Amino acid sequence: MNRKTTREECDRPNIGADSASNDECAIFIDDSNIFIEGQKYYASAQCLKLRVPQDPRCRIDIGKLVELALRERILLHGVLYGSEPPALDTVWKKIREKGIYVKVSTRNYK
Repeated sequence: MNRKTTREECDRPNIGADSASNDECAIFIDDSNIFIEGQKYYASAQCLKLRVPQDPRCRIDIGKLVELALRERILLHGVLYGSEPPALDTVWKKIREKGIYVKVSTRNYK
């Protein structure tokens, strides 16, 4: 069973050798970088790199990424960092349901 992480724990993670075992895992996800680099990789894999640097059709299943990272271990601490989601966002709601704290930053349009 996944333990939910509180906001205070996210600001000051307390993960040490005495509290963690081989069956526990901490995950930190930079959503923006994964999304952008995934689009770049997808464009190059589809041989679109010469025409477009990124392919917006690329979709990354963050839930599946978390499952792969955990490899059946217990989620001890999880944080997803990203910018403001759309108003009708359901993806980050599902991420929160998995026990991962979502830390939202204001989007930088520079």
